[in-house]
Amino acid sequence: MNNGSLYKVVVCAYVMLSLSVEAQLKPVPVQDITDSVQINGKPVVVLISTADCGYCYMQQKQLQNSPDILQLMTKFNYATLDAGTKENILFNKQRYRYKAQEHVHELAEYLGRDEKGRLSYPCWIVLNNKYDIIFRYQGLLAPSELNKILEKSVEIN
Repeated sequence: MNNGSLYKVVVCAYVMLSLSVEAQLKPVPVQDITDSVQINGKPVVVLISTADCGYCYMQQKQLQNSPDILQLMTKFNYATLDAGTKENILFNKQRYRYKAQEHVHELAEYLGRDEKGRLSYPCWIVLNNKYDIIFRYQGLLAPSELNKILEKSVEIN
């Protein structure tokens, strides 16, 4: 292999690797969502999960493997929230704390609890750019279902 051919192979490999890195879904830390919304005005998608939730892990892997969702998520500020995090979080000018006795974070409860007070994982939340909840779903979503929800949310906003 001559130097010219080797150069072409290296450049091609670099381009392929950089494209695959760009296609990954990288969430904004939930505590930075307020700043992101103020900067770009996009609505917010939050995935609430826990570190030991197998369904949550599956959901995140499905997201990474769905080009349609990756493309749609560019129209949102995307954040994940570990419901078991012990750090204080300032969100929309309100401070939320970990509730040790209940083993859940107040922000996860605030965003994720349904009308009957239940919270299960994974939990999808879509907020408009004023932080009003426009969609909440508890449970695993198929990529096609999530795709429809995100498309509809873009239309609403």
